Amino acid sequence: MTLQGIDPPIWRMFDIPSNVSLQFLSDFLMSVMGYEWDNYYGFFKAGNWYSPYSNLDYGKVKHRYSIDKFALSDLLAENGDCMIYEFNSLGGWQHDLKLVSVAEYGKDEPKIIHYLGGERACPVEGSEGPEHYTQILSAFMKKKAGERLTPEEESDVDIYFYMKKDFEDKPNQFHIDRDLDYYSDRLCSRRKKS
Repeated sequence: MTLQGIDPPIWRMFDIPSNVSLQFLSDFLMSVMGYEWDNYYGFFKAGNWYSPYSNLDYGKVKHRYSIDKFALSDLLAENGDCMIYEFNSLGGWQHDLKLVSVAEYGKDEPKIIHYLGGERACPVEGSEGPEHYTQILSAFMKKKAGERLTPEEESDVDIYFYMKKDFEDKPNQFHIDRDLDYYSDRLCSRRKKS
């Protein structure tokens, strides 16, 4: 998963069971990226929109589908399959999701999520898309270096400090261990009920 429009890239790689619902996947993606708000979100694949928000106008969308009727494997099934995950549509945060490989679980192997890699913290959610986020980071680095800021840059730094209090001096770090445990536990408890 790679966030579009940001350089150097913000990305995550993980193993996840293919039968998870798109709702579960969305919850997991928000968490693994570090997003804190439950905002508008959905998946684009082949001109179709999969989301709990069927009333949003996305222009040329062939069909709108409810997110709770589909699993990850319904959209990504073969190596190289891709789709877009959009979070906070007002900010335009689109993420490329690509299925890199398919593997079978062993007979008694627990079906849990494995984190394989990633870089950089997610954008601050008060930013209005990739270009604005780049401006915010630039202003933050200038302030950190003791340089004088314009009023617009001061405003951008205020957004950064307001939205990311716990990442004030670490815009390139993120933490996901607790999240992996939580979502793996959800997978296991869901299977026990069914």
